Amino acid sequence: MIEQIQSLPDTTLTLINGKKLVVKNPEQQVIELITNYYQSIGLQGSLKEGEASE
Repeated sequence: MIEQIQSLPDTTLTLINGKKLVVKNPEQQVIELITNYYQSIGLQGSLKEGEASE
């Protein structure tokens, strides 16, 4: 579960367990992929802008 996304300049995902992952995708693309996933499993309306993703 993702707690935070940062671009420093690499895109870094911080998970709720404290682990950090550096990914190739730009931050905006990661957000779009997460949003699409949540929509596909029916969680589309449960997140608001600025809240941590799970």
